[in-house]
Amino acid sequence: AIKEQVADGSGSVRVIAHPRAELPVSHVGPAGLRSRLSLGEDRIVLALGFIDVDKGLEDLIDASGLMAASAELDRVSVVIAGEVRRRFGAFRVFELRDRLHLRRLRRKVSQLGLDRQVQFVGFVPSDELRAWFELAAVVVLPYRRSEQSGVASLAAAAGAPLLTTAVGELGAMSTVPPVPPRDAVAL
Repeated sequence: AIKEQVADGSGSVRVIAHPRAELPVSHVGPAGLRSRLSLGEDRIVLALGFIDVDKGLEDLIDASGLMAASAELDRVSVVIAGEVRRRFGAFRVFELRDRLHLRRLRRKVSQLGLDRQVQFVGFVPSDELRAWFELAAVVVLPYRRSEQSGVASLAAAAGAPLLTTAVGELGAMSTVPPVPPRDAVAL
């Protein structure tokens, strides 16, 4: 959201909502995604976007482990959809950092015995976005640091329930009460 002073001299501030993009019609539906990924009838918790150390995916995996230990993860699949962003030149070091982070995330899923409940599905083409948002019981953005998110705007455009952390302006976009960053228990 953008905050701006109202020009009437009152000192008031108004909040202008994030713009919402229209999503193209998907060539595959939610049922097709379920079938392709063997998701059955599980409720889907979706984390979508580039894999990045600041996006709190480790916190989401920790929260999944806590839910699995208490049987709250029964019939729920956590889908991490995205890949590491390609970088060039001096920025290549950030790509390498994120690739190492992805390896650590995959290893953590295995160590916690969450291989069935947590799936990494890689890149999602734009013509499948609407179907993913329709499939999701909730879209989760557990960011540790951020000011905005294109994924949050897309989830809002699709009418998907959105859970974010209270970082930057993301908390204002969350459709359920946002949670503190780095707090797997609250997540």
